[in-house]
Amino acid sequence: MLNISRMWLALTLLTLVPLGHAKDDFKIRFAESPGKVSITVAERPLATYYYQDTITTRPYFAHVYTPAGIQVTRSHPPDPKELQDHGPMHPGIWLAFGDLSGHDSWRLKAKIAHRGFLERPHITEDTGRFTVQNEYLSEDEHALICTETCRYTFANLPAGWLIITESSFKSDNNDFYFGDQEEMGLGIRLPSAIREDGGNGRILNSRGLTTADKTWGQPAAWCDYSGTIDDTVVGVTLMASPHNARESWWHNRGYGFFACNLFGRQAMQQGPPSKLLVKRGEVFHLGYAILLHSSPHGKTIDHAQAFQAYRTIVNSR
Repeated sequence: MLNISRMWLALTLLTLVPLGHAKDDFKIRFAESPGKVSITVAERPLATYYYQDTITTRPYFAHVYTPAGIQVTRSHPPDPKELQDHGPMHPGIWLAFGDLSGHDSWRLKAKIAHRGFLERPHITEDTGRFTVQNEYLSEDEHALICTETCRYTFANLPAGWLIITESSFKSDNNDFYFGDQEEMGLGIRLPSAIREDGGNGRILNSRGLTTADKTWGQPAAWCDYSGTIDDTVVGVTLMASPHNARESWWHNRGYGFFACNLFGRQAMQQGPPSKLLVKRGEVFHLGYAILLHSSPHGKTIDHAQAFQAYRTIVNSR
């Protein structure tokens, strides 16, 4: 897990465009209520974490905001003015797998069940965090495929708000595997206004490629999806941990969706079928960071420098 004091040192060493809030202003708060945790910064919304939903049957973040107070994920359920496709499947930010030992939590055929908090939401130095335990069930809910322990850490960068996810998957009873599909990994759905097709959005990856067509299926360390709302550039930079099993390919779409996928090698047209096997008793680690950013029209952030800060954080563990 993260060394918090080293993490803050990494954050303060950054020289990004000063778009976030100062350290002393990062007053994160958690409000727990049945089935969800509301997260605010300086009394302004950051996101809501939902872990008990009878329709979208896996944990997720919805109604996610940038430091400018602009919502940067599609409303859940979708507002009538938004595109309506993939309604329950695309709630905001989520982790799921279209093929986990043959079972599909991405399309909500299999359930990811919240089994409790290992760390309740709390503030540690200059960050906030909580840790949950989830159970990945078979589609008939009769079998437990594996258990996930996931820590979420919330921090402030000059470029925006950062959500770090660290997951560990394990089964003491059986082997399990991650299969080969497009719909695997961490996905994000943005507001329709900043989609690429029909909106004003732009996709950019760590290799300098742009557009959904050119970045789809390509390996990259990070990908940013941004656009303009109310004369403010808002967006999300999704970054894959350098400690993941391999570099990720990207499932990017022009309708305002992107996903970081290190599993679907054949599905992403990058080689032979991939079947990542986890033996009984072994632990499989998977990590990401999500930068929520906003800036006046015409301003930009240094995505590469933000990713380097994230690398520094995870390498300090």
